[in-house]
Amino acid sequence: MANVYSVLLAEFGPPEEGTVTLVPTISGLYTIVVRDMVATFSGPSSAIQTSALTVIDGASVPLMLISSGAIQVGAQYHWEGRQVLESGDKLSAVIQGVYWSLRVSGYQLTNP
Repeated sequence: MANVYSVLLAEFGPPEEGTVTLVPTISGLYTIVVRDMVATFSGPSSAIQTSALTVIDGASVPLMLISSGAIQVGAQYHWEGRQVLESGDKLSAVIQGVYWSLRVSGYQLTNP
């Protein structure tokens, strides 16, 4: 059995805003397992009420949702799990405000 190592699947930082593709549409050659996401808000306190971050999978299901008003300046927000992305799925982030950075890691498995 081969060893499986976590890889950096996506990373972005300010000034991204709008919808950002983190992992493009998966081909039939791979299965992606998202294991960890870390988002950081680096904006001023005046931007807390107008900023938000949502990470969605291929079925538009929110995996990580950080709402305006629940944000702290300089805080890191962690998500851990095992979200499987199969052929045709993708991972995207919807970003309000230009003050977010995000790292996504997991496994890229080759299908037999």
